[in-house]
Order: sequence, then structure tokens, then C-alpha cells
Amino acid sequence: MSIKCVYRKVHVTKGNGDKLLDILLTASKKLKRSLAPTGNLYR
Repeated sequence: MSIKCVYRKVHVTKGNGDKLLDILLTASKKLKRSLAPTGNLYR
């Protein structure tokens, strides 16, 4: 839920959109890697 809200904010502010998207993608990948052993809590 929170990630979608962040994406909407990024779309509104297209000035630094690319940089924010890169940071979000890397952060989401790290979250998936850290939560992978615990199960499907991320989904």
C-alpha cells in the first residue's frame, strides 16, 4: 500500500522521478531479499 502511494507522489513530482524510482526499485529489491526467508509476508 505505502509503495503505491510513493509511486503516485513520484508521478506528481516528475522533476526527480527517475532518481526516486531508482531508489525505490533498489529498496524494494532489498526488502524482498530480506523478507524472502520469512515467507510470503511481502506479498
